[in-house]
Amino acid sequence: MTVYTTASSPAGDLLLVGEQSATGLRLTAVSFAGKNIQPDWEHDPAAFEKVTRQLAEYFAGDRQAFELDCAESGTEFQRRVWAALETIPYGQTVTYGWVTAQVGAPRERVRAVAAAIGANPLLVVRPCHRVIGADGSLTGYAAGLERKEFLLTLEGALQPHWDCDGRPRARGGLARNRNRAELVRLRAGRPDPHFPAVPANLPNVRSRGPFPVDH
Repeated sequence: MTVYTTASSPAGDLLLVGEQSATGLRLTAVSFAGKNIQPDWEHDPAAFEKVTRQLAEYFAGDRQAFELDCAESGTEFQRRVWAALETIPYGQTVTYGWVTAQVGAPRERVRAVAAAIGANPLLVVRPCHRVIGADGSLTGYAAGLERKEFLLTLEGALQPHWDCDGRPRARGGLARNRNRAELVRLRAGRPDPHFPAVPANLPNVRSRGPFPVDH
């Protein structure tokens, strides 16, 4: 039986879909609002209690890895690519070339790898948002680049700055040498000529270690 529910998050409402059986729930899809709910799906929020709890912990900055039973899907090639995504550490990024090498594909198949990454049905849970362009650009994301930017900032892979309306934005692309002292100073509200006033609800952005080597 296919069941679903929705869950709120700081990045927007999530649609959660899974297969319910006598042995429990197997998660099949996590997407942001916009995917159509099929008429034969059953609304069952209780079935997703573990999923929604772990997602809430992730968005609160208290969880770096998910421990969920996910259904197998996709082609054999897609599954190889998705398995590589699951090895990318929290708070770090890799390139499409890195993923291509991880699955043992020739470099000319990087577009096929990118297509498989774009077909990932488990957004957030399977971290395709940690794959970026070789030039450091965020490139594409099924849920939109603003959400990709938000997730990478949440994990500490991007340094935030604040617009005049108090909304956090990534500063200067990917920060390969993240400066924790700068974030501490921002939390304290000390002025900086490059930053507008810092909002009181400054998100808990952590500094992370070195990035993997680009290929």
